[in-house]
Amino acid sequence: MYIPAARAALTGALALLSCTLPVAAQGDDPPVSVDRCTVWSGLASTDAASFEIAFRNDRAITATAIDFAISWDGAHAETVRDAGRFAPHATIAHRFVRYVPTSLYVYDHPSARCRVTRVRFADGHTWEAA
Repeated sequence: MYIPAARAALTGALALLSCTLPVAAQGDDPPVSVDRCTVWSGLASTDAASFEIAFRNDRAITATAIDFAISWDGAHAETVRDAGRFAPHATIAHRFVRYVPTSLYVYDHPSARCRVTRVRFADGHTWEAA
């Protein structure tokens, strides 16, 4: 009988199961909350000239990349990635400029919505929206 070998194999299998690997966690509650979402365009255009997103990293670990799905007017959508080092519980406001509108007036789309779709953390873990 090879009981020591079986015990070693079982111990090895249990050790592998207890390892923490950076896998994609999915869930309904994003680890980043959006405080403000603004989309601007020229008065004569519905294309977004720029976006501004104010968000907060609600986790106790630094985030390194955050993907946002931005929608406005019920018919337009964009995806924006913000990359950097976003400290735990810090509030960040970033503006993403695509072009400068040629009109004198810039329109703020009140229907703008920003949703967090993916967050990558400094330890390699990734959260993705379900």
